[in-house]
This record gives sequence, C-alpha cells and structure tokens, in this order.
Amino acid sequence: MVLEYLEKNPHLLLRKRVLEVGSGTGVISAYILQNNPRLLVSLDINPYAARVTNCTFRYNNVDGEILVGDLLTSFSSHTKFDLLIFNPPYLPADEYCKNDLLDMAWCGGEGGIEILEKFLKQSVQHMHLNSRLIFLVSSLSNYETLFNEYSSLFIFRNVMERSFFFEKLMLFEGILK
Repeated sequence: MVLEYLEKNPHLLLRKRVLEVGSGTGVISAYILQNNPRLLVSLDINPYAARVTNCTFRYNNVDGEILVGDLLTSFSSHTKFDLLIFNPPYLPADEYCKNDLLDMAWCGGEGGIEILEKFLKQSVQHMHLNSRLIFLVSSLSNYETLFNEYSSLFIFRNVMERSFFFEKLMLFEGILK
C-alpha cells in the first residue's frame, strides 16, 4: 500500500529528505531512490533486514544510507526529514511477543499501537512544519485512541485502505501542525 501511494503521489519524494523506518527488504527505499529524493535514509532494527535492503539497493543499482537502529534514536534532534514512512509492527499480541528479531517485525504490543506510539512521540523532533508521516495501521489495533492523543500535534488523514478476511489495513498520512 505504501508503494502504491507513493507511485500515485511522486511529488512527496521529489527533492525531499526521506526516512523509511522498518525498511525490511528495502523495496520501498529502492523505489524512493529511483524518484529523486534529496536524501534517503533506510532504517531497520533488524541487522539482517538491513543486509537485505543493501542487496535490494545493489540489485536496483541505487545507493542510499542504511542504518540499524531502534526507531529514531539513531538521530540527533537536529536531523529533520520532510517525509517519514513507517510500516510498523501493528498486530496486538503482547502475550506472544518475545522481543526477538522475528517478533519485532509483527508484534505491536498489547493494543497493537505501542511501537507506533513511540514512533509518533520521537518523530516530532525530526520534523519541521508541514513534514509528513505515512504509516499503516490495522483495524485490529486500538489506533483511534492514539490518534486522539496526538491530534494536537498532527492532522491525520486516511489515504488508502484494503480489507482482508479478518482485518482492514489503513494507510494514514500525518501532517505536523
């Protein structure tokens, strides 16, 4: 969904400072690099995912900065981005989470929003006025509570959704007020 949204909105990338958090395979980051950003930083907590992102970059003949880190803690507060993209672990399943690298890819905590909440909290210091966030949420998570809590900082807008047999995935845009 993120890739489809970016393909329909290329202006979001052109000459922008972009951060993808949770890059996984690096496919979205590689696409971004092919669309003339000023800067792209690809970040994942999993060092194996960072290696796969590097392979994806080489395969697509693109070059970008790849970091291993926990959300935005790798950056000084002076580092600002125009666009922050995050496909967070969003499934509510605290009792099953073991904090190993595999669980970190899907487990969003008890309400499915704990990782997203940390991201929103940290992202504010890495944004300027009118910076944007793009992120996924699941209908299984308690995202409405989170949006209410952060509505004084962001304007949230549902830009795309897909229904599956047991959940609906929604892509949201958040603009810093």
